[in-house]
Amino acid sequence: MRLPEKKDLFLRELYRYKSERTYHDVQLISRKSCPIFTSPLSLQRMINGLKSDKLIELYNNEEIWKARLSKKGIAFCEYNSYAYPGYPIVVSEERMTYN
Repeated sequence: MRLPEKKDLFLRELYRYKSERTYHDVQLISRKSCPIFTSPLSLQRMINGLKSDKLIELYNNEEIWKARLSKKGIAFCEYNSYAYPGYPIVVSEERMTYN
């Protein structure tokens, strides 16, 4: 699986919790969405990239990384994707489900 697809899956999983506005464990979200990361370093690089793109807000408490979608991240999921630019990560039915 390519990195753009992993990013989309991770963002899609975070999108499920967008209405909660709480931070979620990055390790847990990554296992649910895309359990293909070969090392913690590759996951960390992806997370830092999403943070640099301002799509997630990151909270780091010693060894636990927690993330949530930013407003820009929510809009990105609804209108765009890394793997297929111009196509949304979530479809309209999912938007209604997770509101």
